[in-house]
Amino acid sequence: MPQVDVDFELRIGPFNGPDRVTVECALTSPALDPAMHQGASLAVEIDARRETVEGRWSDSGPGFALEAFHLQSLLEYLRIQDYIREILEREMARDQEEIDDRGDPVRGEVWEWARVELLELRSRDVHSVEMIKKLHEAGRTQAEIESAFQTTEPRETKTIFVVHVGCDWSHHPREVTFRNGKFAGIEAR
Repeated sequence: MPQVDVDFELRIGPFNGPDRVTVECALTSPALDPAMHQGASLAVEIDARRETVEGRWSDSGPGFALEAFHLQSLLEYLRIQDYIREILEREMARDQEEIDDRGDPVRGEVWEWARVELLELRSRDVHSVEMIKKLHEAGRTQAEIESAFQTTEPRETKTIFVVHVGCDWSHHPREVTFRNGKFAGIEAR
């Protein structure tokens, strides 16, 4: 895949969570396909780790860790917009025909009935025996520990993102996953 320079701005908003943090952002970029993205920005959620921030800007306080993996996944999303659009148009048309078999097919007109609502950037699997031990020592239950690592990816994964697509034929958005720059699956949530 050829390297493409991509300009973007990521505005980071509030975050929440005890050990894992969902960082809410707004992405703007000229690389965003205007047919898929209504408006000038796209909501982004990043699954990050809570970290204590120490440095010259603050004494010490709550923060989070964004990894190169997150940014590589974000750049991949922006770089392969044409491929993503092709996949979404095919998969969303197929989904609509399966769900709403009485309605008119949306082939060729998908973006009149569907829209990208959210980009989810997942974390790479960073838990180790030492980290799990520290979480146990901190009083976390096994269920809390498993929940914290539920959306992580194995170390072999180079990029992953999930495109949440709202559609008029269902009340449930579709989550379309791309792993290492390739379509990996679609499911309703």
